[in-house]
Amino acid sequence: MDQFRERAIKLADAIRKIQKKAAIIAKNITKEADAFIKANEPDYEKWYAGVTNNQDVRFANHKATDTDKNYWQCPSSKFAIDIEKHFELKGCDTGDKHNRNKDSDVFYVYLKTPKTKE
Repeated sequence: MDQFRERAIKLADAIRKIQKKAAIIAKNITKEADAFIKANEPDYEKWYAGVTNNQDVRFANHKATDTDKNYWQCPSSKFAIDIEKHFELKGCDTGDKHNRNKDSDVFYVYLKTPKTKE
């Protein structure tokens, strides 16, 4: 019985370490996305932020060009959604969130223009 308890403790410790690393990655993605926005157009209301499982398809659907978009692979869909919420609170347009699936772990932003489709 002690052997199983010891394994369970080691497993729980490993899970905590992974969760901590994932949270650090998500925090870094948030900082990078914020820096990208501020460097290109600091008015958050002019940006669209979203979550997807295929950034190429989403950018094509939005008609975003290479010069006004960026994306980050997140540790999980939960972290991607949390980052999206962060930018929604800052003023970014986040559109309709009903088209996601459980594999949507890519956070993306693009600068809205008269040519983009939100």
